[in-house]
Amino acid sequence: MSNADPEMKSNPIPSLETLVAQFHQAQSSFLESQEYMDYYWTLDELTFEVERPRSKLVYPLIPVGTWSPMTEVFTWAFAVSHFPEQARFAAGALKGIGKRFMHLEYDASKFELSHMELDDLLAMARYQLQAEIVFKEKAMMPWLFFALLNPSKKDSPQLKNSGY
Repeated sequence: MSNADPEMKSNPIPSLETLVAQFHQAQSSFLESQEYMDYYWTLDELTFEVERPRSKLVYPLIPVGTWSPMTEVFTWAFAVSHFPEQARFAAGALKGIGKRFMHLEYDASKFELSHMELDDLLAMARYQLQAEIVFKEKAMMPWLFFALLNPSKKDSPQLKNSGY
C-alpha cells in the first residue's frame, strides 16, 4: 500500500457498488473523450500514450493483471513472470487488495474470476491505485489491464508545424 494516498487509511472505503459505479463512469468518460485516438503502451517504460489529431497525452501506467475469457482465470501483474521487473514491482502496490476489500480470494496470485466479477475487481484496483481509469487491452489473449494515472499533455509535432 506504499503508493496509496495516506488519506485513504483514515477514510472508510466506499461500498463495492459505489466503486463499480465510479469505475463505469470514469471508463465511459475516458472512452468518450478519446473517441478518435491511437494509442501505444509499453511495460518497459510504464507509459500509455494517446495520440489525437492535435495533442498527445502520456499516462503513467501500472499493470493490473491479465484475464483469460476462455479459462476465466485472473493473474495479478506482479505474478506474470514475462512482464519486465519494473512492471511487476509497480504492480506490487496491489498486493493485499483482497484483505483490504474483504475478498481474501483476491490475495492469491492467480484465481478464477467470472466475466461478471471482472469489473468489481478492476474497480477495486482503480481505487487502490487512485487511477483515472483501468484500460482494458482486449486485442491480446489473455486480456491485459492497465491502471492509467494522471497524464501529461504534449503538443503534437504536427501541431507546431501546422500554424495552429
